[in-house]
Amino acid sequence: QLTRGPYHDVQPDFLPNGRIVFSTSRLGMRDEYHGYLSTGLATMTPDGEDIQVIGFNVGRDAEPTVAQDGKILFTRLELFYSRMKTEWNLLSAFPDGTNMQTLYGPERRPFWSGIHGGYGGWTVAGYRHRQLRLTQPRPFGPGAYLLTTPAGPIITRGRHEEILLREAWLREGGNDPWVVTTPWPLDEKTLLVAAGEKTHEFVNDQFPKDPVDLGLYRMDVDTGALTLLYNDPDAADFEARPLHPRSVPPVLSESPQSRGSGFTGMLYADSVFITQIGAVREQGKLLRVIEGLP
Repeated sequence: QLTRGPYHDVQPDFLPNGRIVFSTSRLGMRDEYHGYLSTGLATMTPDGEDIQVIGFNVGRDAEPTVAQDGKILFTRLELFYSRMKTEWNLLSAFPDGTNMQTLYGPERRPFWSGIHGGYGGWTVAGYRHRQLRLTQPRPFGPGAYLLTTPAGPIITRGRHEEILLREAWLREGGNDPWVVTTPWPLDEKTLLVAAGEKTHEFVNDQFPKDPVDLGLYRMDVDTGALTLLYNDPDAADFEARPLHPRSVPPVLSESPQSRGSGFTGMLYADSVFITQIGAVREQGKLLRVIEGLP
């Protein structure tokens, strides 16, 4: 056991510099809507010492993994008064938490709105953002990322394009009869996934009573076809990982200001007029700063 205390420390991964990155509730904040414990990213030495929180969010920063360029990939639940904005995007950051940027999500809201509509029957109106549900990030070649979505696994191509790996099945009535999750690239043409056939569809937005029997499959990137590898009918099989050598990403340098003391951080300010929403540029007059409180 590496960490202790009244915290949730989850989803660890090794960094190229030898430290471990993980998601944690050590921020000491709760989200503004339901009051759940907020999570952010932290790093520590392999023996669980020198824990440094490297990012704060009043929602969730989760699922950190290391990209081929040495940056941390992670998903972020961006939460703003919940009914106004509740969505998961793909982001990256340096191992010290600096140089954070959004890699995929906001530009594709209209696309995802056309695929699965509003969340839980809540449609999007005006400037509400509730379309993006991205999870389980993995690098997939230069500038490309593997993600799980309500439409199954996708591969992003920059910020404005993606490939739906189960698109052929989605065309048949607009719904894939299989659940496909926890994808892991074996090579550029093959994924290792967990998958299972749906027993029946949702009824009145409620979860089905019968669980999906997940098994392990190979998935063809070009066709989306599944080939069974292993399935225990009495258990869910998922998150399979191949045990083979892999190249070590480069070690990125830390900012001299990144190591603060206690809960001191750096605030990066930019122009509020750098936005894709025309009404903000033309009509924006006030700026609201939200602080996460313990």
